[in-house]
Amino acid sequence: MTDDGLLRVTVDGVQQHQQEFLLVLRDEFDRELAIPIGICEFTSVQRALDDVKAERPLTHDLFLTLCEDLHATPERVIIDDYSHGTYYARLLLRGPDAEPIVLDCRPSDGITLVLRAHGEVYVTEMVMSGEEHH
Repeated sequence: MTDDGLLRVTVDGVQQHQQEFLLVLRDEFDRELAIPIGICEFTSVQRALDDVKAERPLTHDLFLTLCEDLHATPERVIIDDYSHGTYYARLLLRGPDAEPIVLDCRPSDGITLVLRAHGEVYVTEMVMSGEEHH
């Protein structure tokens, strides 16, 4: 756990269980967090894990190209809230002046971007332990 209470997690992969798709994360204590995602997000994360490049740029590729052109680096995604069945995340970019740029994002989008940019994924203890914010 980091000093700010965040747990660094690894992306264990994506799984399909019947009609449900899951993004599976694991922390250093071997606890698992399975986040429901859609088929498109499933495909995007799997492509990032497998380092598959599309013939033409997809949305995440376009965003990364924009980041490169603006000299901003996707450093980490932080999954920091869960409320009413929805997970919330923030994508932290490091700009050219070293100031952080924080963007609200879906966990699957943030994870896809940091996987492609070789960044890190973090989860708050509250989210990892299954506490829901009301």
